[in-house]
Amino acid sequence: MTIHSTRRHLLGAFGIGGVALGAAACSSEDPFAEGEGDGGSASDGGGSAADSGTIVVGSQAYYSNEIIAELFAQVLEKAGLAVDRQYQIGQREVYMPELEGGSLDVMPEYLGNLLQNYEADAESASPEEIHSALSDSLPEELRVLDFAEATDQDSYTTTSDFASENSLTTIADLAGIDDLKIAANSEFEVRPYGPEGAKKVYGVDISVVPVEDGGGSLTVQALTDGDVQLADLYTSDPAIAENDFVVLEDPESLILPQNVVPVVSAKLDDEAEKALNGVIAELSADDLVELNRRSVEDQASSADIAKGWLEEKGLA
Repeated sequence: MTIHSTRRHLLGAFGIGGVALGAAACSSEDPFAEGEGDGGSASDGGGSAADSGTIVVGSQAYYSNEIIAELFAQVLEKAGLAVDRQYQIGQREVYMPELEGGSLDVMPEYLGNLLQNYEADAESASPEEIHSALSDSLPEELRVLDFAEATDQDSYTTTSDFASENSLTTIADLAGIDDLKIAANSEFEVRPYGPEGAKKVYGVDISVVPVEDGGGSLTVQALTDGDVQLADLYTSDPAIAENDFVVLEDPESLILPQNVVPVVSAKLDDEAEKALNGVIAELSADDLVELNRRSVEDQASSADIAKGWLEEKGLA
């Protein structure tokens, strides 16, 4: 799948809140329906495809997550394992039940958000502490592997002009500004770091303008057009530097560390685990920004981006 010739161009046809992306963001098909999706059915009668020797790799409806998923898929294939790709599934509310139910075997995730999916009141902690806590919080069917240096944080991001006009450096500096709006996926409304969290931790009143593109081009456009004052952009997004946006600091760690981490079926064997951890060991913060840049600016497919990076790292 070439993401930008499908998903991004499709999104450009709709305004803010015009269309909420469903479970398969760049396809009208159900990726879990029998005979459909990128590699056929992800399950047969609800069991994991790993039962028959095939590892099902999924991704969120987010281009950066798909790139990481493709890195995972290609190293698994390099190890001689059969892979079924089920990409652009949707948000956590959609794919976590599939992971827990055995229809997915591997998913790129982010430490803090994954922990708060199970423990909404999880407190600020180091990546190591969050990783350890996940071992206790995840259902027995799942486990996490090593986590990467690379992070992809949710953020409260604004334009340089708005930051300058209001002397903004941290999220706390937003307190007292009237009629603040943030462009974000609708799920942001109920995230621990959403409006309720911002009010509790920083005394900030903010409303969500739903933009259902996972921090993509429509979210960026809402901010640059002045429809909102803030946007939930992921910190590895090259659009931040390109537009001279300001990511507001989060001194109270409202948003937990979001290091990239594979969440996998407990059935995954040592060979597969070694292959995935090999990717994680090499994936730096700068690498992730560059991978995303190739997608956004070069319009390269996730398969080509992953292939080039793996060759560069000696993992292909």
